[in-house]
Amino acid sequence: APERAPRTALEMRTDLTAPILGFYASVRGAEIPVIAVVRGLANGFGCAAAAVCDVTIAAADARFALPEMKHDLPPTLAMCAHIDRTMPKSLAWLVYSMRELDAPTALALGFVSHVAPAGGLDAEVDAFLDALAERDRDSLATCKTYLTNARLMETDKASDYAGNLLSVIMSSR
Repeated sequence: APERAPRTALEMRTDLTAPILGFYASVRGAEIPVIAVVRGLANGFGCAAAAVCDVTIAAADARFALPEMKHDLPPTLAMCAHIDRTMPKSLAWLVYSMRELDAPTALALGFVSHVAPAGGLDAEVDAFLDALAERDRDSLATCKTYLTNARLMETDKASDYAGNLLSVIMSSR
C-alpha cells in the first residue's frame, strides 16, 4: 500500500518537520564544527543546511535559493536555519524574491564562510579539513561553544566568558 500523507498537524510535525529541525539541532549541538561544502545549486533544504553549518565552503559557481514561496509554502524551517546566520533583511529578500543567489552574494550575506574557485574547491576543502584535524579537539569545541553562546551576550559578559573559557583550556594542558 502506498504511504499516506500525514493528515493532522501533529502527524506533520512528527513526520515532516521534526526530522528537519532535528538535523538543525544536531548541527548546532555538535561538539565540534560541522562543515558544509556546496557545489551546484543548494535549493530549499540544501540552502538551509549550508546556512546552519558552522563553516560553509562554496564553489565560486555555487548557487543558493529558497524557492518555497513559489508554491505558497512559507519556508519557516529554512528560515530557522538562517535566523542566526543571515542578516534579517537579506533573509527576507531570499525568501520573498525566490531568486537564486550566487556564492559571493551568499558570502556577503553571512551564510557562506568562504568561496573557493570552482576548479579548486576540493583542494581548498582538503586544506581546511587538514588544518582543523591538526587542532586539539577541546580547543575546537571551546571555539564552537564561544561562537554559539557569546553572540547574544553583552560585550562585557562576552569578554568575561572568553577569559574563562581560555583559562580552562590553558590550565588543562
